[in-house]
Amino acid sequence: MKEHLDKLSKNLASGMSRRQALRLFFTGIGAAAVGLVSGSSLKADDDDNEVCVELCRAQGLTGQDLGRCIATSAKCPPGECACCINSANDECFCMPITQQCT
Repeated sequence: MKEHLDKLSKNLASGMSRRQALRLFFTGIGAAAVGLVSGSSLKADDDDNEVCVELCRAQGLTGQDLGRCIATSAKCPPGECACCINSANDECFCMPITQQCT
């Protein structure tokens, strides 16, 4: 959690508006809640989850789209993360971490 707060403070210092930062923060919390309610276990120390969060950010997703990507990644099999860019009907799909999401 400390790392996430550090990233949030760096984003605020770099010119991100408070509204964008709060939206990003609460989207992450919402994604975690969705994962917990749906029966998936999101562990803060799980390396796959951290990798998937970074891959979702690397796709350029923000706000609700980022939260949807993180929530979908939590449901993916081990070693896979969600790909949400250029997907039909705004749906994310799981793909191996070793592949590039295009």
